[in-house]
Amino acid sequence: MILKPYQPCGTVKEFDTNFTYVQQSEFYLEPNIKYVFQVRCQETGKRYWQPWSSPFFHKTPETGLKEGSYC
Repeated sequence: MILKPYQPCGTVKEFDTNFTYVQQSEFYLEPNIKYVFQVRCQETGKRYWQPWSSPFFHKTPETGLKEGSYC
């Protein structure tokens, strides 16, 4: 999976994660940032990767407690 911040000069961070045995993974993303995600797969035992998916976007929520809120 590839993650990249949606910024003109943004950096690209690639996560080579094997989801064959792991159903869920955690990635530590910055708060209040719009990310674009793309994924591709490689079938077990195959040499070639599938094409990249169409991009999809997600904006991470802001962090921190607002006045009057408690944990």
